[in-house]
Order: sequence, then structure tokens, then C-alpha cells
Amino acid sequence: MTSRGPRRSTVTAEVGPTPHGRPWVVHRCRPAAARAPQEAIRVPSWSGQNGAEEAGTLTEPVVRAAVVAHLVQPPAPSEHIDATGRRGWTSSVRHGGGAGADPTTIDFVKTRSFPTCELHSVTFVDHRGRTMRDLIKTWQEPEGAWRVHVLGGGAGPDPHRTRPWVSVCAGFGPRDFSGGGHVAGDGAERAASVRLSFVDGIVLEDTVDNGVVLFFTPRAVVAPATVSVIDGTGATLVSYEAFGGFGPAN
Repeated sequence: MTSRGPRRSTVTAEVGPTPHGRPWVVHRCRPAAARAPQEAIRVPSWSGQNGAEEAGTLTEPVVRAAVVAHLVQPPAPSEHIDATGRRGWTSSVRHGGGAGADPTTIDFVKTRSFPTCELHSVTFVDHRGRTMRDLIKTWQEPEGAWRVHVLGGGAGPDPHRTRPWVSVCAGFGPRDFSGGGHVAGDGAERAASVRLSFVDGIVLEDTVDNGVVLFFTPRAVVAPATVSVIDGTGATLVSYEAFGGFGPAN
């Protein structure tokens, strides 16, 4: 089948709270012309400079356009800024807004699709000139709106460790779990996959692509979890506990 370019879409954004008080952004994408649902047209996906995916479905450019539309928005003012701690960290709360990203620097390092959502590992340069790495979840509402939710991220180099580990961020919901991160540390180049084994028996696994792993399950999980970094032969390079202080108790 001959590849065709993506349709032009109108993308608008709305901001509001989730039931848990965290901000979300709704992007309403209106295609210029509808196609028959049975058509499965393949188009080049927006994979950025180092993207792991070379092709995708017609909806992929629309979803990624919604992510870009969110990231380039100016950030909202920070609130509840705490005093700098002993290690130089400060915490603050920001409701709404984006990251003020330079659109020419946005790179979808890895995208993983699930039946009800997609996870994206994205890097970009923000309004302060910092190179950021974010984990973003997207999903479509029944009326067609795409929701964009930043699960976490940050700037700066990964802390050095003498073993492979996953610099992970995660979202524990009452009905699902989303997480992912960058595999770092000495020996990280040998990592082929990462497995999360939660204490309630739920096991999630993903291959390491462009140094990133992404996880989702449509079930609540019970923390903590054992993180196992596995090499190409199936041997475990290292195992350690994560999420000891996070997640629902039952």
C-alpha cells in the first residue's frame, strides 16, 4: 500500500484537574477530512531524531501533535515553593501550563501503545534552556478528545551507580499503573529488558529500546516491586526493590 501523508488537524487545549487533584490537558483534534474506519493507512510516524518507531497508524501523528501542543505551552506560575533542602533540591507545585519547550528540540525517544492508552518517553529543551526528559501518558476520551498527562521527569544527568538501574517515574492509580524510565549506571549497555514484579503477583516486562522501558497495566498494583535488569541471554544483571514508599497499600 502506498504511504500517504497525515491529514492536517486542528489541535486545541483545555486544562483542568483530575479526580486526584493533578492537572491534565485535553487536546481536541479535529481531522480536516474523515476516512472510512476500515482503512488502515500506514504513514511515517513522528519519531524525532532517535525515535524507536519507524512507522505507525494514522492516529500516531495526531497524538504526537497533541503532546507537542502541550509541551510548547508556557508554564504556569509555581506555587507552594519550599525552602531549598540539604541536598540543594527545592519542591514546588504548578497547576496547568506546559513546559515552554522549543518545538524544534522535541524528540519522541520511545512510544509504546496499549489498548487504552499510549506512553511516550520524550526529550526536549525547555524555556530555561534545560534538556528535559519526560514520561507522558495519552489516552482518548469517547467523544474524541485526547488527554495528555505528564507522569514525571526532570533535567540533569542520572546519578552515577556502579550497577544498572532504572531512573523510573510512575503513576499508581486506583485502576491502573503506568511507569517507565531510562536505564542508567555501569553496565547499562548490557541491559536487554527490565521486569517489574509486584508483591501481589503482577509482573510487567519491556525491552530496552533507546535506553528506555515503558510499563502499563489496567489493574491496580501493590507496591513494592522487584526490579530485574536482564541481559540478552536472559541472565539477571541485577535485582533490587523499588516503590517501597509509594503506591496503594491494598
